[in-house]
Amino acid sequence: MTVEGDFLALWVSDKTQVVEEIAFMRDNNLLEDLRTDILIATAKPGNTLLSKAAWNEFVELQTWIRTIEYVEGDATYALDNFCFKSVSEQPSYSCFATSPLDCFQEGRSFVPGGENNTVCWSPYDVRQSFNSKEWDFATNFTADYLSNCVQWYSEEIPHDVIMADVIPGETGSHPIKEIGALRLTISTLAGKSLAEEGVNYVSWQPTVESVVELDALGCPVGGPYGEGADFCKCSLDFNVFSVAEVCPQGTIEGSPDCCNLLAKMNVAPCFRTLLDQNPEVAHYASLLFQRLCHLELPPPLQPRCSTPSVTSSGEFTSFDKCSDPAGAACTDDATYTVSLGGNEYDCAGAVMTLHNLGVPKCNQAAERAPASSFTEDMQEDMLASCPLSCKLCSAPPLPLLPSPPPVSDSNSTICEDKDSFSLGLFGIDHDCSSLLATLAIYGVTNCTWVAEIAKTRGTPEIFTDDMEKDLLANCPFSCKLCSAPPLPSGLRIASPPMPIRTPGCEDDSNYTVLVLGTLYDCAGIVGALGGLGVTDCNDSAEAAVAGNQAEAFTEAMEAVMIARCPASCNRCLDLPLPPSPSLPPPPIDPDCQDDAEYLVRILDTDANCAQVAATLAMWGMQALANCSLASETVDNLESGAFTADMEEDLLARCPRSCGLCAGMRRGERRLLDTDTCGAQCDLLPNNTCCDGGACKFSYNGVCAPQQTYHVPENTKVYLDEERALDVVKSWERYWLDEIEDFTAHFQHIEVSYFAARSLNDVLLQAARTQLHLLVIGYLLVIVYIVGFFAVDFSGGPLKPRFRLDRVPGPLTSIISVLLIGLSTFCTLGIAGFLSLAGVTLNPISLQILPFLSLGLGINNYFIFIHAVAETMHGEPLLSPEAVARKAMASAGLTITLSSFGNACAFFIAALAPVPAVRHFAIQMGLSVVVNYLAALLGQTALIFYELRRRHGSGSDGSLASSPDTSVTTQVDRTITASIIEALSASKPTRAASPRGRDAAPAPPSPVVPTRPMGFLARMLEVTFDDTGRSLVVRAGVLAVYVVIVAVSIYGATKLKLGLSLKEIVPRNTYAYTFADDNEAFHAESVMIVGRDLDYPTSMQAQFDLEYDFQNDGKFMNRDMTPTSPWSVFSHYAESLYCQNEMCSHEVQWVYSRQRAHINWCFRDGEQLTNAECRARCDGMCPQDPKNDSRRCVYSETACEEYSAMCTCPWMVLPSEEIFWEHFHIFLHSGVTGQFVENLVKISDTPSTGMLGNVSVDNRPLDASMTVVYTRGMETLENTLDHIRQARKITGDNALAGTSGTEVFPFSIQVYAFFEQYLGLVRYTLAVVGISLMAATGVMYILLLDGRMLLINLVVIAVIEVQLFGFLTFLDIKLNAITMVNLIMSVGFAIEFTAHISRAFMLSVGTRSERSSQAVFKMVQPVSNGALTTLLGLLGIGFSAYAIFVKYFFVMYIFFIVCCWLNGVIVLPIVLSFIGPSSSNPWQNPDEEQRDRNMIPLGVFTSKIEVDAF
Repeated sequence: MTVEGDFLALWVSDKTQVVEEIAFMRDNNLLEDLRTDILIATAKPGNTLLSKAAWNEFVELQTWIRTIEYVEGDATYALDNFCFKSVSEQPSYSCFATSPLDCFQEGRSFVPGGENNTVCWSPYDVRQSFNSKEWDFATNFTADYLSNCVQWYSEEIPHDVIMADVIPGETGSHPIKEIGALRLTISTLAGKSLAEEGVNYVSWQPTVESVVELDALGCPVGGPYGEGADFCKCSLDFNVFSVAEVCPQGTIEGSPDCCNLLAKMNVAPCFRTLLDQNPEVAHYASLLFQRLCHLELPPPLQPRCSTPSVTSSGEFTSFDKCSDPAGAACTDDATYTVSLGGNEYDCAGAVMTLHNLGVPKCNQAAERAPASSFTEDMQEDMLASCPLSCKLCSAPPLPLLPSPPPVSDSNSTICEDKDSFSLGLFGIDHDCSSLLATLAIYGVTNCTWVAEIAKTRGTPEIFTDDMEKDLLANCPFSCKLCSAPPLPSGLRIASPPMPIRTPGCEDDSNYTVLVLGTLYDCAGIVGALGGLGVTDCNDSAEAAVAGNQAEAFTEAMEAVMIARCPASCNRCLDLPLPPSPSLPPPPIDPDCQDDAEYLVRILDTDANCAQVAATLAMWGMQALANCSLASETVDNLESGAFTADMEEDLLARCPRSCGLCAGMRRGERRLLDTDTCGAQCDLLPNNTCCDGGACKFSYNGVCAPQQTYHVPENTKVYLDEERALDVVKSWERYWLDEIEDFTAHFQHIEVSYFAARSLNDVLLQAARTQLHLLVIGYLLVIVYIVGFFAVDFSGGPLKPRFRLDRVPGPLTSIISVLLIGLSTFCTLGIAGFLSLAGVTLNPISLQILPFLSLGLGINNYFIFIHAVAETMHGEPLLSPEAVARKAMASAGLTITLSSFGNACAFFIAALAPVPAVRHFAIQMGLSVVVNYLAALLGQTALIFYELRRRHGSGSDGSLASSPDTSVTTQVDRTITASIIEALSASKPTRAASPRGRDAAPAPPSPVVPTRPMGFLARMLEVTFDDTGRSLVVRAGVLAVYVVIVAVSIYGATKLKLGLSLKEIVPRNTYAYTFADDNEAFHAESVMIVGRDLDYPTSMQAQFDLEYDFQNDGKFMNRDMTPTSPWSVFSHYAESLYCQNEMCSHEVQWVYSRQRAHINWCFRDGEQLTNAECRARCDGMCPQDPKNDSRRCVYSETACEEYSAMCTCPWMVLPSEEIFWEHFHIFLHSGVTGQFVENLVKISDTPSTGMLGNVSVDNRPLDASMTVVYTRGMETLENTLDHIRQARKITGDNALAGTSGTEVFPFSIQVYAFFEQYLGLVRYTLAVVGISLMAATGVMYILLLDGRMLLINLVVIAVIEVQLFGFLTFLDIKLNAITMVNLIMSVGFAIEFTAHISRAFMLSVGTRSERSSQAVFKMVQPVSNGALTTLLGLLGIGFSAYAIFVKYFFVMYIFFIVCCWLNGVIVLPIVLSFIGPSSSNPWQNPDEEQRDRNMIPLGVFTSKIEVDAF
């Protein structure tokens, strides 16, 4: 017997289209075979998540979950071995995860291989570290900062996916006030996907690149670059995401870091080759170079298209006239001069001066220069006379540099360029300004980079280090070394801080630098800086910035000083040994004492243990944490200073100084807390000491000052599908078992967690029936029925007697209860066979069915015992066979109709939309049928056997002590009200003759005694005595009842929908804690799925759909750009188009409403001038040169200088003829294409096409996905609003109207679980209505009176209203379980009302008397029925699962109490006013007429013609 544990299979409604959509997603591999694990951190009491300590604990947690290893035999498994990667073909790439740590540099803790993984580790360098001294959560963590947070692969993830309950500051620039929770989500492969991909093991091997200087593309500076096919092969491994980290997509202006990186790439010799060979880089280049940084890409070596893609509409269109830089037309006019700022400048001087003013192009000079300094006429003259300096000969444009700060010492002769200085470059003598202008053409923006740039171009002899030094010395003004304000006064020249031992490290004695009008040599400037608290020359410029003297000491001045003052700046790494520090108290373990005799020779000095450790610490290694890497660390700094043998001696003889007594061993790594880390880093250069702190590179547990390059070696182990799933599940089980111990030391955060297996574990655990509770339930029922039948209270309530001579005896009762258990077991066995037909067993079946089956099954037993009692008292001389036969004739119809009613209710409930609930309803209906068979065949046989045994033994087998006692009333206390009991009572009682012949019937005696005794009798007398007092009591009860019904109606209008995870998982477990924490997150990803679309012809509709969904959908995150495969593909196509690699006749134009809202007239958040914006707008690409309607749109407001707007809404994609060929090239062009491949399903049918002379894959797509994000869906009502609108938008889109195609939104978290609630209220009302119609047929058989049937239907309907309404006050929501229970409540209501109604119909007297008689006779059977049902269900109330306690135990208690009150109290009062006439043939016509005269409503009355028995 198999129990279904798949949550989707159990709880996703198959009455919605979601089931088909899930099947489609799975069949097309769009719903990845992934498993998701989630960890959530919340602040411990008294703490906050806005602290470095809390985030560092989260770093520990994230590192732990990535590195924890599950060992099985000889194999080890960790997350890196089987995690999901968006770029699966790259073993070095990180697992795909969403983590708040990715907002910071510490997000690199998820990088596989750590620092060894050069590809993925380095891009994090540009991200802010929250452990840096400059960062403070209280001041720096703002909403603006979060808005720029991107995940790995530079994917934009809304912060409300990874952070919850964020309380922002007053504005985006104000600090965030609080964060409620942090969430880490990881995904692993499993089953089929892992079997196909294999378990991946990566080892990291060092390369020689660690000692080779590389350019921005990863190629050796100065070459070699290879020959032939290997030319520039070094650039093919270029990490495109290193650019994406610095220049994230989605921005409209590049940061200085971004543009500097792009400028370095642009001058790299292999950049053009890389663009031609790597479409992915070309894609990024098209996006970034022009749009973000206004850089022109190098032209293609052999462009395909002869016609330029865009012709500028600006004023100057002659930029491309000159094609030969050496031609006469491209030389500057040697006699040309222009006056600017009171000085005369030649061509080069004018261009450089304008450049310093922030003018990047000559044709922008008049607009951007001060109005009085440069006119339009001057601009025209310069363009005409200076084509070379203005780069009109196809050279790239000048880079955009900020304006220099004001010159504070312009009159000083020391800050003027040397007039006589000239330097030969390219065979031409250049003075200062012309030389700087020439260098700027080649991207040199800093004089200290000149020699390095020459090396990167492979021509180091063109500009040597000596030439650079001359330039710096002779051109301080042009190099901007004199443009900074002076340092604060009071500086003194200090002597060198230490003697110099190493030859070649002496300072340049001729070096001087001017500060505050005073020349300082090396020692003087270092001493002066020391007086300002600067302890490291590398920090000179930064210290000036920190002191609000941003230009007091520039980066250029710092670079020169470091180069010329190595001794004063301590660049020779010749540090003196410090004195021996105080040793800690002796350790308890005598084996951990340092060897007092130990000495080692280091730097020509003998040092003991403590001195060596201190010296190593001065070199940037935490010696007291780990001595085991001393030789490797020192070797990086000064080769040979500390050998491996010396390290071994140190470890062996200095255990205390090396920290080995504190539990550290060779190769271990200690993660210092933030405070300790900061304290130690203050003592050492470059903050390179702290593991997990400010350490930039940490290899095998020790910080290193430089990066070592490694390459991955990948090994895969393939498993079959079942084994692959077992491995991942075992790893999940392992970390679930270990996480509590790991997080026990956390002081700032609480961690809740949920693995992919957790929910199935919960469901399977819930499926294990709680046997002890079931046993308790059965024992309670056994005790009750044995006591009920065996205890005699005829001697008074205080004198009970235990009698074994009654029928049934205790043993028979016990066996009957056990027979119900056997029938339940039989039901589960049959259900096991039904599972082959899809009706599966599930946790509800195994947790609820045994209890409910017991509660309902025992009713049949009591009904049959009641019939036996009636027969024996009516005809005491009958034989056991006759008693059994007559009892069966009486009770059989009762049991049949009762079972039929309950079975109908359950089978009608099988209309529930949720499989788990529907299957439970079918199984319960089956249980009712099996219990019915057990009652007719088993329980009747037991009673018959008991009767024969008693008869044979001479016992009277009585069910009462004597005819004149109240035992008949005792027997009438049945466990459920018997419908047929009243029907059999309609036949007149006959006295049996000794021969068994029938005698004529006699009129019955009154049922109610003249003076009823007891509390019940007194209450009936007060309520139904036909006096004014009685009328007031009944009217008062009805008034209260009306109020209750009104409250119920109000509650029904407030009834909520849903079923939360907290209600499914057991209390006091990790799953419940997680469910509680996870409720704080209100954002989910949603996919827009296209199926079987003709994509080449439907791109416009596709982009329209994405825009409408994002902007018109309910509860959408409108700040996030949709992650669409077509948007990324369009960028690739635009990169080809804008480089003339894809011609205008080969593209299709698509209008993007998303782009139409982007204004490109901003730089660094500031509005450009109108002229600047116009120039930028004219040069944007793509634009259609043949159609003005497909160009960027420029607009401005008159008389306002900063009012311009430029929007470029048009995008290009390949034309229909070559669409698929280019798409497949794009998919295989790099990691971006591989990332997009996760969003599409390619057809399995092979197909190829021709692109030029090359055969290319051109298979179409079966499906595609676009990812968008929701926001603010805090309630189920919000979610349903979103679903309704989403379905409407996709249904109204043009894509949905095409035959054979489909577009739909999809999300497991949103649509699969919640779409069932859209029509649940309407569906529930309809099914309850069907149940009422079925109840009509059952009740008519019992009542046979139209008016009574109508009254009962109205009462049952009102009961349903009360049940609906009071669910709100019980905090019970409407869902599929509630719906089934409401349907079942119709069956309960029938049993509680029909018996009273039938007794009323068969009683004689006035309406009040008949109501009193009906209650007096039926209240005990009805009450006992309710009690025994509750006893059977009692075990459910002790379940650990809220879903069982709330939705079954609490609901059924409420249902039974509500039905009892309505059936026993309200219904008799209603019948006393408007009840129909009696159907008893001995009803007095005068009394009947009196009732009609009192209340003339007897139009539905009828008589029953009864034959003699």
